[in-house]
Formats: sequence, structure tokens, C-alpha cells
Amino acid sequence: ENETGSSPLIRSLTSIAQNIRARAADILACMSFSDPKIVEHITFAGAVEPLVQILWKGTFGLEVTLAASVLNNLAFNNPQNCASIIKAGALPRLVQLLKEDQPAVKAASVLARLCMSNEVAIEAVELGAIESLTQLLWRPYPDRSSHYVQIEKTAEVKDVGLKLNPN
Repeated sequence: ENETGSSPLIRSLTSIAQNIRARAADILACMSFSDPKIVEHITFAGAVEPLVQILWKGTFGLEVTLAASVLNNLAFNNPQNCASIIKAGALPRLVQLLKEDQPAVKAASVLARLCMSNEVAIEAVELGAIESLTQLLWRPYPDRSSHYVQIEKTAEVKDVGLKLNPN
């Protein structure tokens, strides 16, 4: 256990109980929101791999959305964490999540952070991100204002993709 207390939370991310995994991801999302030191501790404690596993194997939308929220916070202005998230296999799943209801907007936000390098953006385009992001931009939401800022972030990924594939 480190000084942030994240190690028990990291272990909780691998629980067989979905509510425990979701609660752990929720707490880590709150903890990692604004403090780079805590982000460093969470990453050092090994959070990336189990969070990416939740993206792939999570059993309900909220759990997956919360895991994506933590990954989004870990990726913010942190190229090393972006590389770790990509290495853990998140990119193809994030592109798939763009087509799902609840986690789509958060998945787009994580993609925007990961696609700051051209090679990652090219891979995202090859995985079908542009079509899914374009559809996401126009998908109706009950409360459009609450998602507007995050949907705007998808424009970064879309712009990169359009430059690479103008058709």
C-alpha cells in the first residue's frame, strides 16, 4: 500500500463482483482527477492493466465508463501513461466503445488524449474511429449540454483522422 491508499483499490478492480470493481474505479476517478502525484501513485500501483481489462470484460456500462474515466485522468498530459494504456490493449476496445451508449463519450475523451501521436491516430483511424466518432457527434442525448464539452474533444481525433483519410 502506498501513501494514497490506492493499492487496495487496484486489487478491487479485479474483484469478481462488478459493483466492487465499479466502486473502486469511481474512487480512483475522483482521486486521479486533479493531482499529478496521485496519478503517479495510481499508475505505479498497477492500475492501467486492470482498468483496461474492465474495458474489455466489464459487465455493465457504468463500470466500463468509470474505468474509462480513470484512464482518461491518467492519460491527461502524460505521454508515458498514454503509452502504457495503449500497450495494455485499450485502443481497439475504446474504438468499439464509441458505438455503445453509456461509455461512448468517455471512450472518445480517452481516445482524444491517446491520439496525440500520429501513429496512434493512424491506428485509431484504421480501427474505424472516424466513422464512429462522427456518428457519436450527432447521436442524440437526453441532456445534450452535459455531454457537449466531452463530445467537442472528439473533434481532435476526428480532425487528425480526416487529415489522414480525407475521403
